[in-house]
Amino acid sequence: MASSLILDFNGPAVFYFSADQVQGFIPICDGHTCNVLTDSNDVSPDQDNTFTLSGPTGARQTQPPMGKKILILDPKILTGPLPGQQKCYCIFQLPLPDNILGLRAQCVGITTDKGQDLTDNYARGVRFYYSACPNVPTITPANPPELSNIDPTSVQPSLGPGPNYKIEIRYHDTNQQEPSPHADAKKCSKNMRDLFPPLDRWTVDFSTPCPQKVSRRLAGARPARATLVGPGGVDCLANGFVFNAGGIAP
Repeated sequence: MASSLILDFNGPAVFYFSADQVQGFIPICDGHTCNVLTDSNDVSPDQDNTFTLSGPTGARQTQPPMGKKILILDPKILTGPLPGQQKCYCIFQLPLPDNILGLRAQCVGITTDKGQDLTDNYARGVRFYYSACPNVPTITPANPPELSNIDPTSVQPSLGPGPNYKIEIRYHDTNQQEPSPHADAKKCSKNMRDLFPPLDRWTVDFSTPCPQKVSRRLAGARPARATLVGPGGVDCLANGFVFNAGGIAP
């Protein structure tokens, strides 16, 4: 059986699916850091860099999203160019995955610059699945040097005969100084949306209850508790966005 790769992004990343690749933009947010996690490693990549993932075989086109709802937007709404690495914490360049899945949904109230209401439960993370990964995944450039030595081999037997690979990119809060997780999410969401006008003119509220169709657990006004991540870190609760410029099948 051919090796496969699961690649998870948790945090406020924006993904741009073009016809032949995915670009993942991670914003700069005070008190936050990005980690590359495997079953064996935990490495923080340098800022102001563009990292390229090699190893998996890219798909001709990604299948429509599954799992939790992902907010997918038409890139024609953008009024400026895509941001460069100097404006981002970092950028990831990836082959097109076979599948994309939404993870960890939470209610968010969104009003666009055109007055459109997009309030719903949206994923705060995404999973890319590559069914074929004939070569050990690598991330270049290797900054810091520890990136060149990561072992992406998964020890989870549920992934099937090996070797199979799993990598997680997690962007999280390290200072925990905000009065609530939603205050942190609001700031990070604003920094992220500022990179992609006219999203900077949207209003986003992470404490607005969703319609009654969602479960009471998700719709309650009480903020969801952040998940502890390592010593002194919590997940950022801001949701990301996906722009589909032809890389995701209709």
